[in-house]
This record gives sequence, C-alpha cells and structure tokens, in this order.
Amino acid sequence: LPPPASLMDFLPVELLSRIFTNALPPHLDDARYQVDDPGSIQASICCVCQRWNQVAKSTPKLWTFIKIWNRIRSHEVMKRRLELSGNLPLDVMLGLCQDQDEEEFSEIHALLVGQVSRWNTLRVKATVDVPSALQ
Repeated sequence: LPPPASLMDFLPVELLSRIFTNALPPHLDDARYQVDDPGSIQASICCVCQRWNQVAKSTPKLWTFIKIWNRIRSHEVMKRRLELSGNLPLDVMLGLCQDQDEEEFSEIHALLVGQVSRWNTLRVKATVDVPSALQ
C-alpha cells in the first residue's frame, strides 16, 4: 500500500515555492540571518521528496543567492545554479581562501562576470592574496 498522503502533498505549487524562498535570508549581508551557505538550504529542500525537488528547481528565486568559497564550489555546480536562477538578479558572495584552486576559481569567475548585469549585490571576503583573475 502507498503511504498515506501528507497535507504538504495538497499545497499548491505557488505556496510551496513561496515557503521555500522564505527559508532564505532576504539579503546575504543581513546580520539577523546566519546562513553559512544558501546551497545547504537549497540542497535540503531538494532532498525531501521528488515533488519538492521539482518545485525547488522550478523556483528561480530560490537560486539567486550564490555563495562561492572557491575551494568547495565546482564550475558545474555554479553553472547549474545560474541556469536555475533564470534571469533574476543575483546576490553573490565570494569567499577567497588560502587553499584556493586558481584554475577552478577562474572558471567560476568567468561564469559570474558573464552575468554581471544581473548582480544585485556582490560581497567579497578574503583571507589571503586576491586571485590573479580578480586583479
């Protein structure tokens, strides 16, 4: 027998989408919200069930917060997030660190520069020398 239906199964897509976007901080630099990585919220939502995954991936606003720590974000992940965000403005946070992979960061940097007209905010945190791609 299939499991009993949850009340969440009956929520309209628009309402579920709104709930998902309300899980994100309104601004990356809003001190009231301590979100280490919006990607963790996005991934958690996508992993709940197939329906949530589909709704999340069809909600561009959910993907407009992009936090890049160049040691852990791949070029393909960044490309997919940019696709999922549609044409909405982006809030970008770059974190530069000691053990950065210059080649991968250069690829990510090139993707983001291609979207500069969409940048709503850009915040840079650096703990080391700035990569040559940003000089």
